[in-house]
Amino acid sequence: MEMLNIKINGRDYTVEKNTTILEACHKFGIKIPTLCYLKDINEIGACRMCLCEVKGARSLAAACVYPIEREGTEIFTNTPEIRKNRKTTLELLLSHHDKKCLSCPRSDNCELQALCLEYGVNEKNFQGEDPRYDEDHSTLHLIRNNNKCVLCRRCVAACREQYVSVIGANNRGFDTEISCAFDKDLADVSCVSCGQCTVVCPTGALVEKDDTAEATVTNTYTKNIGEPVYVHDSVTITKVDDSDEELSGAGIGGGHGGSGGEVNIFGGIVIAK
Repeated sequence: MEMLNIKINGRDYTVEKNTTILEACHKFGIKIPTLCYLKDINEIGACRMCLCEVKGARSLAAACVYPIEREGTEIFTNTPEIRKNRKTTLELLLSHHDKKCLSCPRSDNCELQALCLEYGVNEKNFQGEDPRYDEDHSTLHLIRNNNKCVLCRRCVAACREQYVSVIGANNRGFDTEISCAFDKDLADVSCVSCGQCTVVCPTGALVEKDDTAEATVTNTYTKNIGEPVYVHDSVTITKVDDSDEELSGAGIGGGHGGSGGEVNIFGGIVIAK
């Protein structure tokens, strides 16, 4: 294996030949932001967030796909020009992004949001056409919202790795969107509900369905002593007296009786007053 001596941000390092700039930086603890990169799965340089400067190169290079091939290569990862380019890229992404962050399930856990905060992005710098897409709620396990998609293609790569490949890039240019063949809903194609697309998505474009509200019982039941309190079809709890006795039943977390005979049920946990 051939080793090369290189410089990153003025410091000397040694790497294997043909190692990408991003891999080299990861190895030495140098941070380079990405939105589309997934090691060995999605290395396509689509998001342009990993742009860096290579001395002698004609333009900024995408670190995730740029191999280090020559001795003495000098790389810069955080110059003012690079930061300006990354900020502009983020502002362009936000120009047609659904920016309802407060109600987004990925808020505070969104890679795009984190980068926008880091680079001090102004979400209104670019105004123009803003296409809107219908959300896809057709499957039992996830919600697809292309209004939050950044076209990183991570989900496409993850789906391909599962040997399913039911989603991909449709149309071209500004009209590009991630969808199924013939714009079908996910429920109408051979999606296997593996959920890998939701795991790799950097934004709220693909999220798991949250049925907590439907699964949580929040009704209040008031029964007289000796009468059964029906929590579920398969579970019966009978209040026997007015003392603080523990109420129990199959699949129930337990509760305590009280003089009022009132039982509150929250998602399988019984609390009696």
